[in-house]
Amino acid sequence: MTKRLKAIVLTAVMALGIAAYTPVGYAGSLTAPTRVNAHIGEDASTMINITWITDSETDAAVKIALGNGNQYAAYTGVSNEVTMFEDTSYKIPVKKYSNQVEVSGLKPDTNYNYVIGEGEEAFRGTFSTAPKANSKAPTTFVYVADPQVKTAENGEAWAATADQISQVKNLDFVYIAGDHTDKTAVNPQWEDFFYNDGLYPTAVQDLLGSTSLASTYGNHDTKDNSLDSNVNLPDEYSKVVYSYDYGAARFVILNLESARYDWDNREAQYQLIKGLVEDAKAEGLWTVVGFHKSLYT
Repeated sequence: MTKRLKAIVLTAVMALGIAAYTPVGYAGSLTAPTRVNAHIGEDASTMINITWITDSETDAAVKIALGNGNQYAAYTGVSNEVTMFEDTSYKIPVKKYSNQVEVSGLKPDTNYNYVIGEGEEAFRGTFSTAPKANSKAPTTFVYVADPQVKTAENGEAWAATADQISQVKNLDFVYIAGDHTDKTAVNPQWEDFFYNDGLYPTAVQDLLGSTSLASTYGNHDTKDNSLDSNVNLPDEYSKVVYSYDYGAARFVILNLESARYDWDNREAQYQLIKGLVEDAKAEGLWTVVGFHKSLYT
């Protein structure tokens, strides 16, 4: 691996003590944006998928401006009601709204700021687009596997890790290799994923509000498609199978969970990756393949 591509693997930091969930920074109204993240789109240089959660339906609108500017352009998406649950018994439903805006037409290699909501409840975040394809620009990303937040203590440990990630210089994006929470349909686990009462209460939200995200499906992410409601992963080739070029590398994200017992699906992804790797080699790019469990069990 050359200096053009630097991957940083971080080990989770263990945190002590169990604290009850308090939605730090939550303004209190039904339309206040929480659990905000900006996932890389099908084209990392021109597209971004922004997702946030509210307690009531909204107009799913986000304002985006270049750099630190205030000349905002408005983009709208969809606000869908989703049913989650209070605990793993799945007997107590929790109604939430998933707000997702898929933004296209952005400029490559550009910093943006965005605003969701109004007044004191507004969420302000940033993201950067990838350089133009074949730019061979240096790329820095962080690889994290299995945050798998199940308890408040897990959330505190994940936040301590996020605090360390935020100190990485020139970070382009964070890649999560599946298992974001233990049960994606359990609402408190997502609350603990983003916020906690530990030493770094908003570290995860701060990180994902200022850095682009790329993810894949893990075996703990497949319950009721609830990951899709919290993070908008591209379905470029098939369900959560996508690729994007970033600097000197082509990233290919597979969904081996959906293909675990579906050999036609697995064969289709195998043929897809063969073609994408051949093209990447012809273009002089490194290839990075992302998935959760191994290709061969």
